[in-house]
Amino acid sequence: MCDYQLSYLATGSVEIDLVIETPQKETWLIECKSSTQVKDLELKNLNTFVSEIKQAKAFCICREPRQRLVGKTLVLPWQEALTALFNKEV
Repeated sequence: MCDYQLSYLATGSVEIDLVIETPQKETWLIECKSSTQVKDLELKNLNTFVSEIKQAKAFCICREPRQRLVGKTLVLPWQEALTALFNKEV
């Protein structure tokens, strides 16, 4: 069985909703937004963290209609995100 570690990250006024550490030693930083249009500025902290953490990938799961890249963060419609994560396509 694969062992994924789940947590969150909070430092002062900055937080990351979900942190997943994979058995392959990757770190996935995930923000969940209910918005249909996530503002680039809302991902500033996520992009900062992903640059500072070795082997990290950043994702924003939301209700936007298509995926796009904001800095180093992949913004994904929630349906695509769940499919990709469970099929290990990320």
